[in-house]
Amino acid sequence: MSLRSKYASQVKRTFGSGYHAAWYPDTPHKLGAYGRMEDDVFVSFGNIKDLGVPYSIDVDKIPSALEVSASKGVAITAKGKGEVNPNLPHIPQGAAGMGIQFNSEGGFTLAAKEVFEDRISNPGSLETHLKKLRAKGAWDSSFRIVTGVLRMPVATVLIAQSDNTKLELSFSGTATPSINELCNLDVSANFHWQSSAVMKYGPARDATPIIQLHRLTLGFLFSPPRLRTFSMETIKAPGGDQDWRLVLDATGPIE
Repeated sequence: MSLRSKYASQVKRTFGSGYHAAWYPDTPHKLGAYGRMEDDVFVSFGNIKDLGVPYSIDVDKIPSALEVSASKGVAITAKGKGEVNPNLPHIPQGAAGMGIQFNSEGGFTLAAKEVFEDRISNPGSLETHLKKLRAKGAWDSSFRIVTGVLRMPVATVLIAQSDNTKLELSFSGTATPSINELCNLDVSANFHWQSSAVMKYGPARDATPIIQLHRLTLGFLFSPPRLRTFSMETIKAPGGDQDWRLVLDATGPIE
C-alpha cells in the first residue's frame, strides 16, 4: 500500500461516518465536487453544478476545536516549560516540548483551532437530480460527491512516512505543550529531532483535509440505504424497478 492509501485508511478508521482524507492534506475540495476513488483517495473531475445539478449549502458558523490522532498507534509525551522529561532528551529544559511516536506508516496527528462542518443541505433533491442524470446515461455509479467538508481556517497535519517514527519538538511562545499549538500563529514550533521522515503540512490556511462523500448506489427491493464503498452489480427484482439511493460512502471498521 502507498503512503496515501495507509493515511486514508487511518482517517477512515478515526473519523468514520463516510469521512475521507484529502490528498494532499492541503488540497482544497469544494462541496459538490464529483469524481472517483483512486488508491483510497478522492480525485475530483468537476462539480455537479456543471452538470446542471443544483444544491444548497449549510454553512457552519459555530466553530469547534479539533485535536486528533490516528485511532491506533500514536503516542504523545509532553513537558511544560522548565520541566525535565527523560523521554524527551533533545528538548531544552527551558522550553515547552512534545514527543510524538507513530507506530505505523500513515499514522497522523491533525490540529485546528477552529473547525467548521459545512455540508450540502438538500440531499433528497440531489438524489432526484442524480437519478435523472443516470437515466440519461450521464452519471456513473462509481462517482462520489463531496457532500460535507471539515473546513479549517488554519490547520496542521503531521503524517509518518514509515513505521516506528519518533519526533521531538519544542514550542516558543507558550508554556503549554499541545498538538493544537502547531496551528497557533503566535507560537513557533521547532523540530529538534526525528527518527525518520515525517510529512508536515501547515499551518495551512483555508484547509479541507477531511471530506465526506456520498454516492448513488443500488438498493434492493426498496430496502433502506446501506453503507457501501465499492460498485455493485445491477440488481432488479422480477417485475420491479431499480431503486437507486444516495448513501454515505463508507466502510465498516478497518482492522
